[in-house]
Amino acid sequence: HDADGGSQAVRMRLGNAVVAFALAAGVASCVPTAPPGSLTPAAGRITDEAIAQDMALLRSWSVRLERVAASGAGSSEAAYGASKARAWLAFATDEYQDNDRGGIIEAAFEEATTGIARLEAGSPRVEGDAALPPGVRQVRPELWDSVRRFKAHERFALVAADVALLEVELVRAGHSGAPGAACSAAPHEVRADSLAKAIEEALRAAPPVVVPPVTPPV
Repeated sequence: HDADGGSQAVRMRLGNAVVAFALAAGVASCVPTAPPGSLTPAAGRITDEAIAQDMALLRSWSVRLERVAASGAGSSEAAYGASKARAWLAFATDEYQDNDRGGIIEAAFEEATTGIARLEAGSPRVEGDAALPPGVRQVRPELWDSVRRFKAHERFALVAADVALLEVELVRAGHSGAPGAACSAAPHEVRADSLAKAIEEALRAAPPVVVPPVTPPV
């Protein structure tokens, strides 16, 4: 009789284990997963494995960026593109660590990876105004005007990297200052002001571009 009771207890434990496994499998199957090379969807960032995978992906793109930046030709387009991609990647990483769920992580990551791919293809370019992802408002329009003026300056090559940083800082300020944002825009605006001032000073100190005279044909 005791043997029958023991067998029944074993069967109950096995049955409970099977149910628990099935429930866990069912929950896991409902958690969104990321396609290869993509960040885990926000709803799936609930396990250590998913978070570790995403952080490894962000680091891998950083390694790719530094590798291509180190082998770049040194053009103003390459300096601008590398600096901007680096800033977008830092933006995505910071917001990921802050557990932002509003889509800004994905938008910043896409901007970064697109820029890095252009650098790797040897086709970086200086764009118009930086993209404003959904939910980001434009702040400090006078600084955006300065960005456009810097890009049109004859000595833009001297400040290309800092102009790219300025653009992304303005985007970050617009994100942090949006309704419902968890943090303040003030630090990013202060950083943007500092960058704009440094760029202005560098351009004022730079010697003018000397255009060689054109020798008329004989």
